[in-house]
Amino acid sequence: MKDRVADDEPPRWATRVAGLRLPADRREFVLGDLDEEFKDRSTARGRRDATRWYWRQAWRTAFGRHPRLLGPLTPLVLPRRLLAMPPLMHDIRYALRGLRRQPGFAVAAVLTLALGIGANAAVFRVAWQVILRPLPYPKADRLVRVWVDYRRGGRELTNVVAPGNFVDWQRDTHAFAAFAAYNGLRYTMDLIGTGDPAQLDVRTVTADYFAVFGMAPLVGRTLGAADAHLDVSPAVLSEGLWRQRFGGDPHVVGRTIQLSGDPYTVVGVMPAAFGVAAGSTIDAWLGMAILPAEAANHGGHYLGIVARLKPGVTVDQAIADVRAAARRDSLLFPDSNKDTSATVVTLDAERGGTLRSAFVLLAGAAGFVLLIACANLASLQLARGLARAREFGIRAALGASRTRLMVQLLVESAVIAALGAAVGVALSSGSVGVLGHVAPQSLRASTAAGLDRATLACAAGLALLSVVLFAIAPAWRAASGGGRWTTQRAVTGDRRMAGARTVLVIGQLALAVMLLVSATLLVTSLSRVMRVDPGFDPSGVLTFDLSMPGTRYPDFDARRQLFDHVFRELTAIPGVTAVCGINAIPFDQAFNMTYVPEGQTVQVGAYPRTVTPGCFDTLRVRLLAGRLFTDHESTRVGIVTARFAHIAWGDASPVGRRVHLGLANGDLIEIVGEVNDSLQTSLEAQAYPQFYETASTPSAFRPTSVLVRTALPPASLFSAVRAAVRRVDGDQTVARLRSLDTVVGSSVAERQFDLGLFAGFAIIALLLSAVGIYGLFAHVVAQRRPEIGIRMALGARPATVVGLILRRAWIAVGLGLTIGLVGAYTTSGLLRRFTFQLSPTDPRVYVAVATTLGTLAIIAAWIPSRRAARVDPVAVLRNV
Repeated sequence: MKDRVADDEPPRWATRVAGLRLPADRREFVLGDLDEEFKDRSTARGRRDATRWYWRQAWRTAFGRHPRLLGPLTPLVLPRRLLAMPPLMHDIRYALRGLRRQPGFAVAAVLTLALGIGANAAVFRVAWQVILRPLPYPKADRLVRVWVDYRRGGRELTNVVAPGNFVDWQRDTHAFAAFAAYNGLRYTMDLIGTGDPAQLDVRTVTADYFAVFGMAPLVGRTLGAADAHLDVSPAVLSEGLWRQRFGGDPHVVGRTIQLSGDPYTVVGVMPAAFGVAAGSTIDAWLGMAILPAEAANHGGHYLGIVARLKPGVTVDQAIADVRAAARRDSLLFPDSNKDTSATVVTLDAERGGTLRSAFVLLAGAAGFVLLIACANLASLQLARGLARAREFGIRAALGASRTRLMVQLLVESAVIAALGAAVGVALSSGSVGVLGHVAPQSLRASTAAGLDRATLACAAGLALLSVVLFAIAPAWRAASGGGRWTTQRAVTGDRRMAGARTVLVIGQLALAVMLLVSATLLVTSLSRVMRVDPGFDPSGVLTFDLSMPGTRYPDFDARRQLFDHVFRELTAIPGVTAVCGINAIPFDQAFNMTYVPEGQTVQVGAYPRTVTPGCFDTLRVRLLAGRLFTDHESTRVGIVTARFAHIAWGDASPVGRRVHLGLANGDLIEIVGEVNDSLQTSLEAQAYPQFYETASTPSAFRPTSVLVRTALPPASLFSAVRAAVRRVDGDQTVARLRSLDTVVGSSVAERQFDLGLFAGFAIIALLLSAVGIYGLFAHVVAQRRPEIGIRMALGARPATVVGLILRRAWIAVGLGLTIGLVGAYTTSGLLRRFTFQLSPTDPRVYVAVATTLGTLAIIAAWIPSRRAARVDPVAVLRNV
C-alpha cells in the first residue's frame, strides 16, 4: 500500500513537475526553498492554500520563460513539432485582454452564445432526468412491459391485462426469466399509529415483481413466494416514506404497522431510484396473490405486467411468444378475448410517454435558437475582423502565417464559447429552478435535480459545436486578408464580407420565421384547448378522498353512514351549496368497463361512475331524458351519457332499457336517465361513454371521493373541510384536498409547460433576429458611409441615397421571410399532433408572423437609416 503524503510535505507530483527543467546542480537548492515556503504557508494559511501556491510555482518553474529564483535553465528536450506549436496560454491571455478592451463586444458575444447554449442545456437537463438517463436497474435493457394489443376504429391501442390472461401467459410463455403483475388501479391505504393519519399510495404486486427489476433493497429484503404463508402480511416501504415517517430507522424491519386497520410487517425498504420506472409515487408495496376466482376472469383488465427477458431473447421473439399465448386465449375465451392480441415494449422505450415527442419539439426549438445565436456571432466576428484589418495586415507583414492568424482567432472564439457555456449553464440552472415551481407533477422531480456531469458535458459539446459554426469561416476570412490589409482603403467596404453577413441574416431570419410560426400555432392551440367546455362546471368545486378501511367500515351500510355524516357536516359550512360522493374524480382516474345492452351481443366500453344523489347538480351536468337518482332506489339503476345511448340504441331513447354489467350474462341494470356527455381524461379528447350507477345500492365501484360546491373560493374552505371530516372520524384522512379546477388544469399542465418553454425560445429567437437585422443595416450604412457622402455631395437626396444603399438589406429580409415561410410550410406535418382545432398550415398564422418580422425589420432599418440620412458630406469627404 502506498504511503500517504505527510501534512507538511508538498504534493509529490508537483515536486516532480517543479524539477522537470531544473539543472542537477540547482534542483536541490530550488526545491528546498519551495519546500520551506510550502511549510510556512501550510502553517499560516492551511494545506489547501499552500498546495495551490506550490502547484503555481511548479508550473512556473517548469514552463515559464523567466522563472523566479532561478538562474539559466537547461532547455526542455521536446519533439520539434511540439516546439513549433503556437503558445496556447499566450493566445488565451491575448484573447482575454482583447475582450477586456472591447467590453461591449464581449458582453454581446457571451450573452448571445449563453442564450443559445442555455436553452439547449435546460432542455437536455430535464430530458436527461426523464428520458435519457440510464435506468438504475441491473441489465435494464432486458426489462419490458407486456400489454394487451387490439385495433379499434382503425387505430392500434393497448390496454392492461386481465388476471386470467396473466396466469395463462405466465404459464405458456418461454421468453421471460421473470414475469410479474401489479394492480394498475390506484389503491390507497391509511397509515395510522405513527403520528397524524396519512393516506399512502400502495401497489399490490405478485411474488416475482422485485425479481424482475433485480434491485437490492436499502434495508431488509423484498417480497417472495414464501410470504403467502406468513401470519401477518409483509410490506416493503419506499425510501421516502421510510425517511419521512420512520426517520430512516434501520431497525424498522420486523416492525408491525397499521394500514387501514390491518397489521403489516415491514420486511424491507426500496431505494428512491427504484421508483424511476416502477411507480415514482408509490409509498409501499404489498403482496398480491391471483386467486382461482380471479384466474378465471379474462374480461376485467386491471393488471400491469413487467417482465425480464431471458439472456439472448430479443424483443421480437418475446412479442411472438406472447402473441402465441394471446391467440390461445382468444380461441378459448372468445367472449372476452375476441380480436385481441399482445405486445411487448421495453421499459426504456416507454419512459416519458407523451413527453418524448414534446422533448423532440423543444430540442428542435432550442437548436434553432443556438443556430440563430451562432449566426449573430459569426456576423459580429466578420465585422470585428474588418475592424482589426490593420492589425492582421501588420502581423502578416511581420511574418505571421495565415495558419498562425487563424489559430489565434479560433482561440479567441474558443474563449468566447467557454465563457458563453459557463454563463449558459448558470442561466439554464436558474431557469430550470424557477420552472420547477410551475412544472407539472410528472416533471417536478426532474427540474429539482441538481446540475450533473451529463449537463456539463452537453454544454461543453455545444460550446465546441458553436466554435465550428460561428468561428471557422470568419477566422478563415480574416486570416486570408494577408498584406492587403495594410494598404487597402476602400470606400464601399468589402463586398464579399457584406455578402457573407447578408447570407447569415437570411439564415437566421428563416430560422426565426419557422420557430415563430410553430410557436404561434402551438400557443393558439393551447388557448383553444383552455376554452373547451368539459361538459361539467369545475369552477367553485373542491374535492378530496376518504378512506374506509374494512376493519372500521366493513359493509355497505357502514360506508353509507360515514358519507351521510360527512355530508351533513360539510353542508353546515357557510358557503357550501352542494355535496356528493363519486368513485372517480373527473380528469383524475379513468378505467374502462364493458356493458352489453339487453338482447344484443355488442360490448359498449364506458367509464363506470358510482355517484350519490345530487352529484349531477354538484357538477352541473344536464339531464337530457328520464330522471336523476334519488335516496330511495330499491334496485340497481343507472344513467348513461348521450354517446353511450347512441352506441347502444342509436337514436332511440335509453330510458327503461337494461344493460348487462361486464358480459352478456352479467347483472342487469335498468336505465332511468340520460345526461350530456362530459370529458373525463383530457380537454383534447373526444367524449367517451360513461355509465353512472347510484351509490344508494351496493355497487362494484364504491364512492371514495367527495365533491363540494361552494360559493366561496375553494381554497378558503380547506381548513373547515378538514375539521368537519375529523369531527366525524378523528382517524379519517382528508387526502388530496384540492380544487377541481386544479385537477382539470393538470390535464394540460405538461402542454402548458412545454409550450411555455417553446414560446420562450421563440421570443429569444425573435430578439436575436432583431439584433441580427439591426446589425446588418448598421453594418451596411457604416461600410458605405463614404459612398453616401459622395452621392450627397453630388446632389443626391438623402432618402434616395439611403434607399439605394439599403436595397441589398431589404432583399435579404425578403429572402429570409420567404425561405422561412416555405420551411415552416414544409415541416408543418411535424406539428399536426400538437395542434388542436387548427391546421398547421393556417394562412392567418403565416401572415401574422411575416407581418411581425417585417415590421421588426422596418424598425431595425429605420434607426441606422435615420443616422445615415444625417451624414455631413463635407466631413465624410474630408476623411476619404
